[in-house]
Amino acid sequence: MESIFDILYIPMGYILRFAYSLTNNYLVSICLFTLVMEIICLPFAIKQQKNSIKQAMLRPKEMAIRKKYAGRNDQVTMQKMQQEIQEFYQKENFSPLAGCLPMLLQMPILFAMFRFFPASIELRQQKFLWA
Repeated sequence: MESIFDILYIPMGYILRFAYSLTNNYLVSICLFTLVMEIICLPFAIKQQKNSIKQAMLRPKEMAIRKKYAGRNDQVTMQKMQQEIQEFYQKENFSPLAGCLPMLLQMPILFAMFRFFPASIELRQQKFLWA
């Protein structure tokens, strides 16, 4: 096992092979493969966008809290401001880190795709050379 992405290569290979068995065309099979990967990543993207929208809605109230403490840079005031912002987020059931988790789940899939396609194309070319 060369990298952690090797775990993702096997299912990706099956999906690409299945798409090719349906179409017998590499271009169409890669398009189908990309569509399947987008469908897999879609729930994560939707969750991330919903979190971004909620953050944008809460931003004016957060900025009002920050404006209330503007100009005072002592540690006690900063801690009080952060505590007030955290209480505001808890009251609204919002987590600023909730938007990062879906992205962190999508990134390994996308990185694996960037390494998977050159390898699959190389294997396809070797198949034609040996035929």
